[in-house]
Amino acid sequence: MVKKMSSLYYFKNFKKLANDFRRSPVKIENGALWIGDSLQVSEWEKPFQKKLAQICLNKKEGNILEIGYGLGMASNILAASNIIKSYSLIEAHPQIFSTALNTIGEVANFTGYYSFWEVVVTKMSPKCFDSILFDAYLPLFDNKADSEYKSSTIKKYLLESLPHFSRILSKEGILVFVDVTNDIEFSAKELLSTNFHKLKKKKVGVVIPDRCPNYCNDDYVTLIQLEAL
Repeated sequence: MVKKMSSLYYFKNFKKLANDFRRSPVKIENGALWIGDSLQVSEWEKPFQKKLAQICLNKKEGNILEIGYGLGMASNILAASNIIKSYSLIEAHPQIFSTALNTIGEVANFTGYYSFWEVVVTKMSPKCFDSILFDAYLPLFDNKADSEYKSSTIKKYLLESLPHFSRILSKEGILVFVDVTNDIEFSAKELLSTNFHKLKKKKVGVVIPDRCPNYCNDDYVTLIQLEAL
């Protein structure tokens, strides 16, 4: 049986999902990070994680926020950069946040937030970042859900989330994330309603392992970049 949850379900039940997430054990096995029974990120994702970081670094002398540390593939690039003003990270799992601090916590321009983005972003000052790399989802659906359901659910979730990101982005600041379904489309009207415009997509070739539940079966992933008004 496929367990399906709408984005509305997600936000209404955020507290329970968040508590379950924090209590879940962390395991790294065969280059893959698992939290509980949910696969989070794998080493084969390094090519597009690097691209996401590079897109953020195009905003030279900017303030960058990353949401979700994972295996640190993008974080290590951002933290090592000497062309940005500051690098901030939001990570909600205690063990992963501890790993992040041990790895990049001594970087001079680094600020770490042990929290869920849904909590901390609403408390941040307007227009305080120039780039946001978003790569953190609490479970929206069972891994067995079909791709059409996944793309529609992720899109609804993003449309509810985007206004929070645009509020803390400077004018012409950018939000970047990966479309795990290669199938998400936004109309100009939908983007304007969230204070974004100028959508750009970039395909990155990857070799996706068999039976990888988080991604479609294509030989590429789609990176999406949105510009704030």
